[in-house]
Amino acid sequence: MMLHDLESMHTTILDAYKLVLLLVGVDIDALVRDGTKNGQLPAGHLPI
Repeated sequence: MMLHDLESMHTTILDAYKLVLLLVGVDIDALVRDGTKNGQLPAGHLPI
């Protein structure tokens, strides 16, 4: 039961984080998808 609650909180927080990134113009899922195609994931920081 406790593990399920932790997984649920993790999923909720991660989904919210991805939505905030989308609002500022960063599609993290697309970056990971594209990065794994060419073998290179983003390693730099984006300016705020």
